[in-house]
Amino acid sequence: MSITVGWKNIGDKKTKDSDDTEILTEDLLEHVYEDTYERLQDKNNFDLLNPLDEATFDTAFYTGEETKVWKYKGKKYTGNEINYIGIGMYEARRGHSLGEAKTTTRRWKRIMYNEKPSSGTYYWLEQGYEKYKKLKKEKAIEK
Repeated sequence: MSITVGWKNIGDKKTKDSDDTEILTEDLLEHVYEDTYERLQDKNNFDLLNPLDEATFDTAFYTGEETKVWKYKGKKYTGNEINYIGIGMYEARRGHSLGEAKTTTRRWKRIMYNEKPSSGTYYWLEQGYEKYKKLKKEKAIEK
């Protein structure tokens, strides 16, 4: 599986489980976190207040209707669930609480898809939220 993060192609080697599910590696995940964090640094206050900007802020895991299934730490997630890394990071960048991020996600899923967020969606939302805060601290120390 090859996935593009920013303009860089990573994960070119085949990493599949016995059931042909893609394995989400820590290396790939770190590249997505870094790429997403950097893209968020380019956002100005107007962007961050624009709901359409957040609604269209996707990671490389979002592929539309057809979505890959990935295995991470023994569990399976769809690419659309993992994509919520970006929303978690976006909400953290906006200064919202994790509770507010979950409310935004719940409303979005209800309005757009008439469904509730899956446990996988919430898992990746939280991962993105916490990773943004961690990267922000790390980057501040580097300066």
